[in-house]
Amino acid sequence: PYNSSTNIPLFWKNGEKNILPFEGHSSYAYSIAIDNNGNIFIAGSDFPTGSDFPTACCWINGIEYILCDSGEANKVYLDNGDVYFVGYEDELYGPKACYWKNGTKTELGDGYAHDMRIVGDDIYVFGLGSVNEGTYVKYWKNGIENYFSIYSPLWNKPKGSIDENGDVYIAWTKSWYEGDSMIAQGMYWKNGEINYFSDLDKYSAIDIEIVNGNRYILGYSGLWIDDIPVY
Repeated sequence: PYNSSTNIPLFWKNGEKNILPFEGHSSYAYSIAIDNNGNIFIAGSDFPTGSDFPTACCWINGIEYILCDSGEANKVYLDNGDVYFVGYEDELYGPKACYWKNGTKTELGDGYAHDMRIVGDDIYVFGLGSVNEGTYVKYWKNGIENYFSIYSPLWNKPKGSIDENGDVYIAWTKSWYEGDSMIAQGMYWKNGEINYFSDLDKYSAIDIEIVNGNRYILGYSGLWIDDIPVY
């Protein structure tokens, strides 16, 4: 049923709150990037009045633009003057992962796209697919799908990074129910090999970056550098 509750998209600059305009009854801002000229790009979703289904949208310097009528934009990524919004569009037979480059859509396949990296001429997009009641993590390299068979609730969003050797890392949270309790464990893949780095019930990980050979993973409960918790 239609939910009339309101969520307001916003961002903070130097501690000052900036509320973004939106057309529907509720809206979310998921990702932000700023180019060398100070232009502010934000990816998100907008729920039209009377609907529980989002439209993919973005904000450029505070002005909202609709990317598609049904879907979400989960990530904004800047590369050599090009602006990418990464997400999905709901179609008749299910969601289709995609990205918009300077407003032009490229469809990747079934599922949801949540993150992107561009290395040279190679475009990596990280996302999810669903099978029956489970989920599998996958990524596309130049439109070619690679996936890992592991099942978990669909709301856990994978994030990816590429190191200087071209190794592909994907961070994710594996979660499952034991009775009425949810159990979660942070994990990452390196070139398809799974690694667990956190104790159970830590609700991690939510992002990953490889910097100068060091692996940084951010989770809800802290930060890990090369699998060692630092806070």
